[in-house]
Amino acid sequence: MSWPIIVVTGANSGVGFGICQRLLCQLSEKTPSDTLIRPSELSPKQQDNDNVREADQFVLPCEGITLIMACRNVQRAEVARQKLLQILDKHIGKLRNSPQYDGHAESFRRNVKLVIHSVELTALDTIPKFVQELQSNYPYVSHLICNAGIAPFNGMHWGTCIRQILTSPMASLTTPKFYSQSWGELSQDGYGFTWQCNVFGHYTLYRELYPLLSFSKYPYDSRVIWTSSLQSTKTYEDDDWQLRKTHDPYGASKYQTELISLELDRRGLDDPNASKRVRHFTAHPGVTHTNIDIHLINPFLHYLKHFAFYLVWGYCRSVLLHADNSFLSCRHDGLAHLITP
Repeated sequence: MSWPIIVVTGANSGVGFGICQRLLCQLSEKTPSDTLIRPSELSPKQQDNDNVREADQFVLPCEGITLIMACRNVQRAEVARQKLLQILDKHIGKLRNSPQYDGHAESFRRNVKLVIHSVELTALDTIPKFVQELQSNYPYVSHLICNAGIAPFNGMHWGTCIRQILTSPMASLTTPKFYSQSWGELSQDGYGFTWQCNVFGHYTLYRELYPLLSFSKYPYDSRVIWTSSLQSTKTYEDDDWQLRKTHDPYGASKYQTELISLELDRRGLDDPNASKRVRHFTAHPGVTHTNIDIHLINPFLHYLKHFAFYLVWGYCRSVLLHADNSFLSCRHDGLAHLITP
């Protein structure tokens, strides 16, 4: 069994809260019900093969979990923490009533540690303090989920919205073109605000956490998950890598996130014989209803949007599962300077 120690940024709401909920509920089962991979023991032939790395094994079930909610607002995080524990206990109650229940969920629940640590990605000086707290309290970090960020939407072009809904209803839900964004804003550190929130803050956090991510006490490959978006696109000039001038800093920041993730993973795979690697993956949260546009549309439209998302959920899931890997061929477009050796 394993005991992952997972850091989730922006864990108190939206997609971050959903990630925490899925981790707790699914890992409370020996074989998570929604996993597409089933754990299996290495065959004797594989065990004798020198090319099989221990770190490559798929590690389930989990004995327990330490889930670190990395949030800027501790009070909101505490409310979310209590709600997550209530959801987990309710889920375990359902498992307990199943005829196939094996007792694992209750054992797992006793080993759940759901903790809050404060960090603000728009204030880089908070990141070393956050990492020092983790180094003092935890032996390693097995997963870093880079979820926090902002979408600087400040309005809607209703004419464009209606036209896209009528001509391309699926795209209006998956890749809407009718949001306007604020741009040109600087962070307190003097960098492009959206760039620091969505790109540089997480990259700095990863660099600071690297010793914990690479520590051999957790013998399996560590994972860094970078949250991207279907709206990822290069809308900036090469000299505007802080995204101060582009009118689409959100999509551009997600484009840079994908480049960084791909390059870091390539570097991590350079040594095929390494006993432990830090792997990097890009993930898209799917068609998801959050409060990201809560101030842009009225409550009725929020309910209507939520309903529409359910209608396209099945279609999008099919597309994502069968998507090819053509995005892997994207060019680096001058971002190599962001990935220092």
